[in-house]
Amino acid sequence: MDGSNSVSHKTDRMGKIERNIKRRMKRSMPAFEDWYRANGERLGSFDESKSGRGEVLSKTKKGWVAALCSLCALLLLAVCLYPILQREDLTFREEDVYHSMLNEQEESGLMSAYPFLSQLTVQNVNELRLLRDDSLVFIIADAELLTDDNFYQIKLQIEYNENYLFPSRDVYENLAESMSYGGQTIRYQYFGSDTNEMHLYLLSSEMNGRRLFWEVRCFEDELDSLVQVVF
Repeated sequence: MDGSNSVSHKTDRMGKIERNIKRRMKRSMPAFEDWYRANGERLGSFDESKSGRGEVLSKTKKGWVAALCSLCALLLLAVCLYPILQREDLTFREEDVYHSMLNEQEESGLMSAYPFLSQLTVQNVNELRLLRDDSLVFIIADAELLTDDNFYQIKLQIEYNENYLFPSRDVYENLAESMSYGGQTIRYQYFGSDTNEMHLYLLSSEMNGRRLFWEVRCFEDELDSLVQVVF
């Protein structure tokens, strides 16, 4: 058989097959509008808003939004709390201070700042300083006052560092009574008699922008004579 005739025969046969396939496809493929009308209900089952997948996606989206909002809230809270948490605790106690005596110049300056001390018999004056930086914490004066009506033993503490948690600070912070004299407000409280039958008072006042803590013992149960001299 001639080779050229064989190739031509195969080509004609392939052409007939292709034409037959195209005719079948044209006959079986309806217009898109007709196909959509016939299959529209089945298409509806793939609508994400109605399908389970759509609900899962919607819930997942809401979950992510809620998680993101929670994370933002936590970050905002952390930003607000960070300065507070990082704030150094500056308070200190008795074991963090040491006692020393005032020199003459320091004692003279104290008398100038608090002239009422010259009206008292000052027996001893010392100071408390912070161990870590040698800064002044308290000046403490032991003194006496004798008047026509009474005799007073006085321990006066002048505060130079409000972070010192000395043992009786809480008591001084909560004194029950108050009085005004010479334009000043004085907090005080009576604590009964000590073992020497002397009446014990604690007082708190302010002068020169500093707080003064008074521990006062007296023979007679009154503070009037002391207040008139000091304030």
